[in-house]
Amino acid sequence: MHNTEGSGSGQSAEREPVPPSERTTVDFDQPDSLVGRCLDGRFLIVKNLTDSGADAGGIGVVYLATDIKLMGKEVVVKILQESALKYADIVRKFQHEKEALIRLDHPGIVRILDSGVLTDGNPFMVMDFIKGYSLRKAIKSYGQIPLDLAAHFVESITDAVGAAHSEKILHRDIKPENIMLTPQDEGFDRVRLIDFGIARVDDSKLAPKTEVGRPIGTIMYIAPEQLIGSLELTPAADIYATAIVIYEMLTGELPFKPKTIAEMYQLEREGVRTPPSELRPDMPRVAESILLSALEFDAGKRPQNARSFGRYLAAELRLDPAKATDGFYASVRTEYSKAVTEVIPPTDLNNVVTLTAIQPVIAPKESRRWVKLAAPLAIIIGLLSLAAGYMAWNAAKPKIGDMPPVANTAPTPDLGSIRQFSFFLMVKKIRPDGKYEAPSKFTGEGSFVSGDKYTMNFQSETDGYFYIFNEGKDLNGRTQYQILYPTDKNMDAHISPGEPAQTLENTFGGSSGTEITWLIWTKSKRDEMNAVLKSVNKRNEGVIEKPGSSILANFLAGNKDDPRLSLARDDNYHLLMLKSYGDIMVHRLPLEHK
Repeated sequence: MHNTEGSGSGQSAEREPVPPSERTTVDFDQPDSLVGRCLDGRFLIVKNLTDSGADAGGIGVVYLATDIKLMGKEVVVKILQESALKYADIVRKFQHEKEALIRLDHPGIVRILDSGVLTDGNPFMVMDFIKGYSLRKAIKSYGQIPLDLAAHFVESITDAVGAAHSEKILHRDIKPENIMLTPQDEGFDRVRLIDFGIARVDDSKLAPKTEVGRPIGTIMYIAPEQLIGSLELTPAADIYATAIVIYEMLTGELPFKPKTIAEMYQLEREGVRTPPSELRPDMPRVAESILLSALEFDAGKRPQNARSFGRYLAAELRLDPAKATDGFYASVRTEYSKAVTEVIPPTDLNNVVTLTAIQPVIAPKESRRWVKLAAPLAIIIGLLSLAAGYMAWNAAKPKIGDMPPVANTAPTPDLGSIRQFSFFLMVKKIRPDGKYEAPSKFTGEGSFVSGDKYTMNFQSETDGYFYIFNEGKDLNGRTQYQILYPTDKNMDAHISPGEPAQTLENTFGGSSGTEITWLIWTKSKRDEMNAVLKSVNKRNEGVIEKPGSSILANFLAGNKDDPRLSLARDDNYHLLMLKSYGDIMVHRLPLEHK
């Protein structure tokens, strides 16, 4: 995967034209022939990155180069493909992109450093070199990006897109390959939007505003109006493309899988057939509604502000109730509620979007009238019901002399103390050709093979702490434990009631046999589990080292056979549910594979 490519702000001082070096032409049939040559007397070409995936499906050839005037600084050089020269508007865009993007001073957009024209007439651009990898690689690695990480990506991408829109620039080619991730020592990867090579700039002084009506961009990621070459594009077109990227990184699948451009347009007209939650059950329903609103066929029905769309969606993906009281978050909800305030009394704008997702719309006059009458009517009916119920119970209850002797039994457990969590596996089975089938839900039973990928999905009905460990053998045949959850760097195992959670994607590997997975829920923090988490070797795939491994083994041995623990199955939803009256639940899940 390439480590490059981008565009953005970055003012470079204007300089006098430098005579081009001897060899500044490109043989597009053999692009590697330019390696070792110097462009514009300044940029020494080091490597052809196009074959590694840079600008895949794009209109340029991309090279890694060094700037010999800046102490060998690594840069990226992109040269417009010869086949694109016949489109005058694309050439003009490429030549004058620097004039447009120099206005973008945003950390989420890669800087453009220089531009020029080769002796054969092919324009080129020079941009910062990014050390990292593309979102495409992350999607291939994870399959389904964890929700907290996806929220970070969503917020970062839409903030960059919004910055471009504020300068009247439409990207028009948003896709995973054009989103670069750079690992950081602390926190999530840095996210940058790259390749504004076909961006539209409405008020550019150099690039003409008129365009030829034809589809520009990557077919699988463009809005229907852009697909048919409409000249009246709005920010909603970029938001649509961003929503496709978000759908893919959350589910591992594209919302539309056409074979032709015409079929893509028809599929977009029909709308998304598979809601994200069908592929990813832990997808919050409000987040799903927000995402699907950005995939509306009609551009006017989509969110119109990329930043608001992204921050609102990210907040719902994080499932952080504290966000609801945040001033900016509340203002975003207010912005989203504008479209529905005409049909719902705006008594609580913070909740109006959530309510409209699950309640029918009521006309405003009728709703106000019934709201005024509902409270007193409910109180009267409730009091009458209580009075009638008490009279009936008092007449029917047995007198003390008529009651039979009470049996000497153990006290009935308090139903309020029941603990319960449910879980399932989301498995992507590998096919003989090496590709993967669509993910399916399993309860742990079934036939798995080496190469199948799975995530463990779970949800607790009670506030507590959740841990998942894999048990296997090390190279010396000794029992070894590896942590699967929690997955964050802070090792925060706390989950709230009803909060869905998920492990990172794991792969069945090695020889055939049984992989043991331990699921642990505790009502409160426990010293034993804190000691185990402190023994995690994060550099060795989460292996539990001593003394944590011994502590964990003793904890499992002492809690695995709790007679209060019961296992139930919900075949309708392919779930396994564990219930107990205790403050600790430990379940051993064997996973057979061959």
